[in-house]
Amino acid sequence: FYLAAAMAVRRQDDFGDYLYCDSVNGKGRGLLSRKSIGVGVEILREEPLFYISSGSTVCDFCLRENEHCKRCAACKLVWYCSQSCQKSAWKVHKLECSHLKNIPSPPTGELPHQSFRFVGRSLLLGQKEIDGSLLGMQDMESHLNLYARNTEAVSSLMFITAKYLGAGVALDEHIIVSAAAKLACNSMSVYNAELQNVGTALYSRLSKINHSCEPNCVVIFEGPLGHLRSIRPISENEEITISYIDVLNTTEVRRQQLEKQFYFWCTCPVCAKSSGDCKDDVSQLQVSLLTSQSVVASASTACSVCREDSSFPMAWNSEEAALATLASVKERLAHTSCGFGDYSPGHCRLKDAASDCCVALKRYADALFFSTATLAVHRLYYGVRHPSVGIQLLRVGKLCLAVDRDERAAGYFKEALAILQASHGDTHPLVRENVETYMGLLQQLQNQR
Repeated sequence: FYLAAAMAVRRQDDFGDYLYCDSVNGKGRGLLSRKSIGVGVEILREEPLFYISSGSTVCDFCLRENEHCKRCAACKLVWYCSQSCQKSAWKVHKLECSHLKNIPSPPTGELPHQSFRFVGRSLLLGQKEIDGSLLGMQDMESHLNLYARNTEAVSSLMFITAKYLGAGVALDEHIIVSAAAKLACNSMSVYNAELQNVGTALYSRLSKINHSCEPNCVVIFEGPLGHLRSIRPISENEEITISYIDVLNTTEVRRQQLEKQFYFWCTCPVCAKSSGDCKDDVSQLQVSLLTSQSVVASASTACSVCREDSSFPMAWNSEEAALATLASVKERLAHTSCGFGDYSPGHCRLKDAASDCCVALKRYADALFFSTATLAVHRLYYGVRHPSVGIQLLRVGKLCLAVDRDERAAGYFKEALAILQASHGDTHPLVRENVETYMGLLQQLQNQR
C-alpha cells in the first residue's frame, strides 16, 4: 500500500492525454483539457489514496453493498462482505483496528465516528511522512484559517484524536487540524451505480477538479475506483468541472452548502445568472431546456421546503410507518406553496419521497405518478445529460413495467440508456444489465404485434 501511495504522489503531475493542471482565475489551481473532448469519453481513472465505507451494510474493502456483512471481530466497527475482502483490507485496517476501540461514544456536537475515522486513518497512514507527502496531501488546499475558526470542532477533533492515538503520543495540533481541513476540502463521496453513497475517499488527481453547478464531467465509481467521464462536449483549454454537491437545490442553498463545507462562494455560470427574481429565473428554465444546461434557481420566492438542504427523512420499518410518512409528505405538498411552481426543488424531493413510500407499500401506480412528476425538474436542475436524470428515467421505466405499461417503459429505458452509456460507459454493470432488460422488452413488444 505504501509503495502504491508513494507512486501515486510521483504521478500527481501526470494527468494523461486529456488533461493538464494550471491556475484558474479566481479558483487557484484546476484541471483543464489539452484538446477537444466529446460526450461519453473516459478522461481519467484513479484508485484512491485511501477510503472508508459508509456503514455496516457496505464492505469496507470493495465498497459493495451487502446486508449480510460481517464485522471485524477485534474492533467491531468495520464490516466486510467476505473473508477475502477482510484479508485484503487487513494491511491497512491493522493500523487502525486497535485505535478504533479507544474512541468513546461521542456526546452531541462532537465528530461522528465515520468522519473521524477518515481523519484518523490519514494520520496513521501518514506517520512515516508526517507532513502528509506520503499520502499526496502536501499540495492540497486546506482553507486552514477558515476551518480553524470553528473552535468547537477543533476542540472535539483534538479530544477524540487523543483518545484514538492513546496515552503517551505527542499531539501536534497544527498537523492534526491541517490534515482534517485538507480532507474536508478534498475528499469525495463515493457512490454506487445508482448514485447512492457508499463511502468517502481521497484521490490525488481527482481532488484537483473544481466545482460547477453546471459540470461538464462526472465521476462514476466501480468500488473505490473513480472514472472521470465527460457528459457534454469540452473545448480545448476549457476547465474540467464536477459538482461537489447535489445541485437539485436553489442557488441560495447550494451556495450556503458549498461555503459551509468547502469554504468558497460559488460563482459558476448557473449561480452567476441568478437574478433574485423568480419570474426571470423561471423564464430561464426554458432556455436551459433548449440548451441542455442546468437550471438557474432563485431563492427569493422559494418555499421553506426548498430552503432546506437535506432530503425529506425517509425511515420506516412497518406498513404503518410508511403510510404515516406518505401522509406527512402529501400534507406538505398540499400546504406549501412555492414561487418556483412546477419547478420547485423542494417539492421535487417530496415527490421522490412519496414515490419511495409508495414502492415500500407496493402501490406502484402511485409511485409512477410521483416519479414521473419529477422528471422535468431533474432535467432542468441537473441538465439533460447528467446520470441522475438517467437513473430517474430508469426508475420510471421500471415502475411502468410494474404496472404493465410496456410501451412507455421502452421509451424511458431508451432515453435512460442514452444518458447512462455516456456517463457510465457501455461496459459498466448497470448499463449492461439494463441494456439486456431493454432488448428483452423490445423483443416482447415485437412478439405482441
